[in-house]
Amino acid sequence: MFVVKSVGNKEHGQDITQTVFMKFYKSLNRFEGRSSLRTYLYRIAVNTIINVEEKRKRERKGLLHLFNQHRRRKPQADSGSSELEDLVAQAIGTLPPRQRVMMTLRLQQEFKLREIADYLDTSEGNVKAQVSLGTKKIQEYLKDNGYGM
Repeated sequence: MFVVKSVGNKEHGQDITQTVFMKFYKSLNRFEGRSSLRTYLYRIAVNTIINVEEKRKRERKGLLHLFNQHRRRKPQADSGSSELEDLVAQAIGTLPPRQRVMMTLRLQQEFKLREIADYLDTSEGNVKAQVSLGTKKIQEYLKDNGYGM
C-alpha cells in the first residue's frame, strides 16, 4: 500500500512492489540485523521508488507531469473530502521523489518524523524541513485548485 500511495498509480505501484520484494528476497543474506526487518524492507522500498521515479522522470523529459495531464478543474462545494484527498494525492505527486516519499509516509502512513528519518537514513531535522516545505507546496497546490488554505 505504501508503494502504491507513494507513486500514485496502482499498476505502477504494484510493479514496484514486486521489484521491492524481489530485491528484499535477494538481499536477505546481506541483512546484518542492525535494524528491524521492517526498516530494512522500507529502506529497499524507498530506494526503489526513488530510483524508478528518477528513471521515469528522465524518460519523460519534456513531457507534462502525470498529474498535469489531467484537466484542471475547480472543486465543487458538495464533492466532499474524497475530492480533497484526490487533490492532496495529486499535489504529493508533483513533489520531487524523495520529498514525495517523506510526505506519503507522514500524511498517508502517519509515520513520526523520527521513523521517517530512520527509514531514509537521514536526520530528523532534514525530514522536518522537507515535510515543512512539502506541506507549503501542497497548500499552494490546493489553493491553486480552489481550496483556500
